[in-house]
Amino acid sequence: MKLKILALAVSALTVTGAWAHGYIQEPASRAYQCKLGQNLDCGNVTWEPQSVEQGSGFPSTKLPLDGELASASIPTFSQLNRQSMDAWAKTPIKAGKQKFTWNHTAPHKTTSWTYYITKQDWDANKPLTRGAFELTPFCTVQGNNKVPEHITTQECNVPERTGYQVIYGVWRIADTANSFYQVIDVDFGGKDNDQNQAPVENEWKQVDGVIYGKDLKVGDTVSISFFDKNGVIKGLNYQLYISNKDLTDKNRWSKALAEVINQQSQGLFQAGVMNSTTKTVEPVFGHNYLFIRSDLTALKNFALSYKESQTPAIQERIALTHFSAGKIMAGKSEVKFNADVSGRLNIEAKVYDKSGLARGYLKTEVNNTNRALSIQLEGIDPGDYILKVIATNANGDILQPDSINFKLEQDTAENTTPVVVDDLSVFPANMSSYKAGTRVMHPRNWTVYECLPFPNSGYCKQWSKSANQFEPGVGTN
Repeated sequence: MKLKILALAVSALTVTGAWAHGYIQEPASRAYQCKLGQNLDCGNVTWEPQSVEQGSGFPSTKLPLDGELASASIPTFSQLNRQSMDAWAKTPIKAGKQKFTWNHTAPHKTTSWTYYITKQDWDANKPLTRGAFELTPFCTVQGNNKVPEHITTQECNVPERTGYQVIYGVWRIADTANSFYQVIDVDFGGKDNDQNQAPVENEWKQVDGVIYGKDLKVGDTVSISFFDKNGVIKGLNYQLYISNKDLTDKNRWSKALAEVINQQSQGLFQAGVMNSTTKTVEPVFGHNYLFIRSDLTALKNFALSYKESQTPAIQERIALTHFSAGKIMAGKSEVKFNADVSGRLNIEAKVYDKSGLARGYLKTEVNNTNRALSIQLEGIDPGDYILKVIATNANGDILQPDSINFKLEQDTAENTTPVVVDDLSVFPANMSSYKAGTRVMHPRNWTVYECLPFPNSGYCKQWSKSANQFEPGVGTN
């Protein structure tokens, strides 16, 4: 029998600050704009803007990686790394004294807060790298190893810039090895390049918010409403009907709605992006902004709303039949079933164990037939399982047949007698005696594992049926 030597436990490669979390609330960071709904297609950070955390030491350390500064090199937040001139909502800002407000959702002893800014000539259409930033922070606030207030505001002197820039805020924790990283997308506006010419006076003032949203369907309607201090302004509303497939794209209907506003507002509003030189507002594909005349002060903000068209009945059908599950041998099994499909459907199927872990996966297309399918399962024990199938048609409509609950049993014909090799213990027997160099046999796969030396050897004894993260060949750690 070929033996595979692995470790009972692995050392931690990164330190996670389990108790410390926070984000920049004002001016709203890219991650917080996701939570506010001003940035879309953000992924998991929409619900966790406070969790963009990585090892301390920027900019001298390797992490966060160049190109992944916005996400702090966290894979689940990778959507934040998307970078272009119009990818993200921007906050208007001016050089000079500015306030930065952190929301410490879980305050922690602090070393410092530091702020970096992009170079004037940075390329906004390339991924964010250290080379895009001035690597000497323009502002550092000492934390003095104290726990800050839940809401902490700091005043910094922001350097002169024009146009779209990025500010990188770093909250460094005092008693862990980690920091929290926040990207802020800001717009300084323009500066006249001809010093002999009088600057162009700006008659427009930007209103908080962004004209941008989700992809729509033909037949939907998107509307924009306006608010003053008393609430919604009645009778002031603009609408765009999604009349064709091209307009369903959020980048297209946002431009079209901006054009409607400009055509119908009789000079009260302008929607689009402001040209930094001419101070004119032009609708663009993607994020558009609302501007009002500088002399109008009553309007406070606006909101988008959607009226979705009646969804036609789904024509496709799916039924699951002829289900069977094989016996477990060497931690493996197989489930078989038929997908009886009318129409064309993309099918994704997963088998979950009782803890919710997916132990098998299948993705395929079935076109108007009754097709036999099978899923291979690995790393499994006897017990309860669920087969979950989700089918999608060409329009994105979802069909979900009833889940199938089933039990998997051990194949009684399989040799389950422990194999003894050089008087090895069979895990978890004699676990209290495990130490560096101890070798054990796991009865699930009859593989030999060896306990790592100090400082990892202490993990070798940390196991129970309800906490198996350090179980050899099975645990997540």
